[in-house]
Amino acid sequence: MISLQGILAFKLISAEGLEAQEPYAVINVLHHKVARSKSGASNNPVWNQSFDIILDGSYDFVEVEIWDNVRFRADTFLGHLLIPSSEISEVKKKVSSQLHTRDDKVLTAKINFSFKLEQATKGTSYKVKNVPFNAHKNCKVTLYQDAHVGENCVPRGYESVADWMVLNNAYEDIYSAILGAKKFIYITGWSVYPTISLLRRRPISAPGVFGEGEMLTIEGLLKKKSNEGVVILLHLWDEKLSVDFGPIKLQGLMATADEQVKTSFAGTNVKVQLSYRVGSMTGEYMWTHHQKTVIVDASISDCPLLLEKLSKKKPSSKKRRIIAFVGGLDLTEGRWDTPDHSLFRTLFNEHQTDFHQACAAPGSILQGSGPREPWHDIHSKVEGVVARDVLTNFEQRWRKQAQNQAHALYNIAGDPEIIDPKLEKLIVDEANSWTVQLFRSIDKNSADGIVDVDKSIQQAYLNAIRAADEFLYIENQYFMGSCFAWAHERDAGCYNGVPLEIATKIVENISKNKRFAAYILVPMYPEGVPISGAVQEVLRWQFHTMEMMYHMIGEALMRYGPADAHPCDYLTFFCLGNREDFVGSAAKEVPKPGTLGETLHYTRRFPIYVHSKMMIVDDEYIMVGSANINDRSLAGNRDTEICIGAYQPAHTLIKQKKLKSLKSQQEKIEHTLDTVSKTSGDDDPYAPIAQQRHRTAKKKFSSKKINSERKEQIRQEYADYIRSTIPLLAEIVCGSKTTSPQSLHPVQRFRLSLWAEHTCSFHDSFLHPESVTTIRMINAIAEENWVKYYTPEINEMNGHFLNYPVAIAKNGDIVTTQNFFPDTQAKVRGSLSFNLPNLLTT
Repeated sequence: MISLQGILAFKLISAEGLEAQEPYAVINVLHHKVARSKSGASNNPVWNQSFDIILDGSYDFVEVEIWDNVRFRADTFLGHLLIPSSEISEVKKKVSSQLHTRDDKVLTAKINFSFKLEQATKGTSYKVKNVPFNAHKNCKVTLYQDAHVGENCVPRGYESVADWMVLNNAYEDIYSAILGAKKFIYITGWSVYPTISLLRRRPISAPGVFGEGEMLTIEGLLKKKSNEGVVILLHLWDEKLSVDFGPIKLQGLMATADEQVKTSFAGTNVKVQLSYRVGSMTGEYMWTHHQKTVIVDASISDCPLLLEKLSKKKPSSKKRRIIAFVGGLDLTEGRWDTPDHSLFRTLFNEHQTDFHQACAAPGSILQGSGPREPWHDIHSKVEGVVARDVLTNFEQRWRKQAQNQAHALYNIAGDPEIIDPKLEKLIVDEANSWTVQLFRSIDKNSADGIVDVDKSIQQAYLNAIRAADEFLYIENQYFMGSCFAWAHERDAGCYNGVPLEIATKIVENISKNKRFAAYILVPMYPEGVPISGAVQEVLRWQFHTMEMMYHMIGEALMRYGPADAHPCDYLTFFCLGNREDFVGSAAKEVPKPGTLGETLHYTRRFPIYVHSKMMIVDDEYIMVGSANINDRSLAGNRDTEICIGAYQPAHTLIKQKKLKSLKSQQEKIEHTLDTVSKTSGDDDPYAPIAQQRHRTAKKKFSSKKINSERKEQIRQEYADYIRSTIPLLAEIVCGSKTTSPQSLHPVQRFRLSLWAEHTCSFHDSFLHPESVTTIRMINAIAEENWVKYYTPEINEMNGHFLNYPVAIAKNGDIVTTQNFFPDTQAKVRGSLSFNLPNLLTT
């Protein structure tokens, strides 16, 4: 066997001489399916389909099987071939090879394919190699939690925790940037609602000038700028089922207002391009354009280094630079929210014309009675050379899918007032500079300049996880993947390697007697009717993913200890929820009897929808964008996505590791007992990591059904663990005697700002999230909040963190703590849908 580590970029091109109706390919690693192609046509199919296959261990070969999808009977095996590990390298190889039978007879049919191994980096750099966009130094990043952070941004009684909040306002900054543009405004989005305003609490008359002027709607703001001569281009997803044709008006399934945008700007100079996401796997019904960006020109007046440089040559008052916003926030309904995430109190002020409730059946919850659907999101602004890359992405997409309007792009290169890209590095001094890299999920059907598929977001996630040393903090709308290592339904079609990579990182550290923690925040359930087929199937894939991860960790703890450790000391899942009493409620109507609205009127609770797409690594590196952790977002040939990865070189462990003392290393394993069995270095069966990874994949670790007696035993084990964390709550305060928020570097400060929002508290141990004390403290807070959220008595909560309703045993077995989510009949562990293709829900 040969050791291989990295991503095998495999492209299935075509086949010749098959005797088949609908042939397809299956790729196997260690005798387990890791990928399946689409079905081709007849005897000489052309697939032109690419796959990323994670390799991290020792292998003899990679197997490619060809099957025929024969209708009304079992699929037929047509032949296979083996790619020896000795042939897999960093050199791209294009191969035409004949198929063989199971007993190794050579067939006349052959397949054409190419492959190349992209080597993985192991903890050396956050920069990702061999992707379209390079990392750029001397950039600037602004991070945003929610659409608005400011006055009255935390629950009543917890005002002191506001000191820990990062007071950046995403929607105000976007509005201000658009208002200040002189040359061009480019917007991409899944959805834009022209009738809402980005401002709710104070007007803006000019960039940075608050309290005067108007609070224009998006339509009014863009028309104003268009009338000033600014080039405005909107590139939005065209939902296939939305229609605006004379008297026929249909919102479509997702109600993105795409046709409304087109109508709103008809007859103006604002150019609107609606584009289907025609992928390499299916037609335009299945996938979406999911990128969320705003790109504008901006003044250089707030860049003293740049002003000084330019003033030596000639007057620079008219010089412009380029800035961009990238993240999870669409400019659409329901996104404006604060860290308070009110349910009933803002129905007829900030949300007077922006009531959004998509987590219930239509008509079951009305604005008059509430609650609204609270919205938590993460966004960013990037300045410097990386903003040019965001611009390039827009231009590539526009040239590909708006070819008849390609001339509408602003001629940036021909405008002497826009500074040379080389000067962009002078926007910030070295001590405060960021290194930023742009990543995407997109293919040649949606952007020019791409040979096949750009799946660099997934590559960036894997690279960052491998570089992690102490902890990961993830917020994401979806979390599923690595189905080839699940206990069940391994052919679900969710092959991304992120969850398995996280579990492997934890297992590796356990085997070395070293602390590592992963905190993962997801919604209580996906947006949509909770009992619907799509929502339930997503929950099923998520549960399988959790099950796989906890099993790996539990098995490692059983082998290595520490004896008092629990899997939730290393990996823990959260969701967000809120509960409000009747004080200050703006609800004006009594809900209809028998509706969900009536139930919620009395229970006064609702989940906060987590729409974030963010990962923080070791308080040094942050990824923010539009991509979820599923294959829709990470495969590259499904939804289009965009993301940034950023860090400050002055604040990275990679630069500072030599300064770490042995004492600080020892503090990471504060709960280790003397009885822990020691590993034996090179003889450790967890080295290489893949031996554990594929040992897990080879056996169906939970194929046996957990009976009711074992379920109660697991719940009791988990309750005992949670009970042991409760005393830590007495130590939590809303301030610190030793730390000032202003003394922290930006990534760490941003994580603590998020935790201040989610917990309404602070403790000095929060500065060390890898420690067992911290993760147990956070679990205790989340459990206390869950009790307040779930019990019949209406109690306002200490923040919004809730433990996800699953119970974990010490050996990693997992069950749900209850069958259904509160106020619903939706199963916590989900269920299969029999009328939806897996491609849609993975």
